[in-house]
Amino acid sequence: NKAEELYLMALDINLKINTRFHPDVASLYNDLGLVCENQKKANEALEYHNEALNIRLALFGERHPAVANSYNSIASLYKDYKMYDEAMRFYEKSLEIRIHVLGENHDAVATVYNNIATIHANEGRYEEARERLTCALEIDKKIFGDRHYKVGHVLLNLGTIDLESDEQKAAQELEQFLDIVSESYGSDSHNMAAACYDVALAYYGVDDDK
Repeated sequence: NKAEELYLMALDINLKINTRFHPDVASLYNDLGLVCENQKKANEALEYHNEALNIRLALFGERHPAVANSYNSIASLYKDYKMYDEAMRFYEKSLEIRIHVLGENHDAVATVYNNIATIHANEGRYEEARERLTCALEIDKKIFGDRHYKVGHVLLNLGTIDLESDEQKAAQELEQFLDIVSESYGSDSHNMAAACYDVALAYYGVDDDK
């Protein structure tokens, strides 16, 4: 993989110029982890992410945004492989740091709430998922307003979950999502086509379960 090859070259140069405990080195390890994750090389990805985490902990201590980012990367890797208990543990660590450092009303906090909600939903804990998504929605509305794409994305997730119990409410949330995408990108855009696909997938998943 060319990306991995070039990242390794950059890492080798940085290790010669800097010490191992340098922010740029940690970032390169993190990027290598993402590349390996994309290639489905889970063990290598985890090794790189752990290396980035250890460097960041040594440089910054536990409560730093870069450490939270590493926890989030590790959690996402575990989530992709359906290791939900481990994923939740690292997402909760990331969430705690981000709230402490950035405050409750921050986009990065909303992102973790959304990620945690995904795990709850995947495990059938829809009420817990809804609680986390509601937190994410309130934060994103404060930051971006009611008609921003990030708000729409949370509405998509809420609608998908609510299809399990309240189809009328879900339909309203999914329609709001489509309206926001149409306003943001145009009714004939690639994004709108992707949004229609996402909503169709949500309905298909419920119909398939019946």
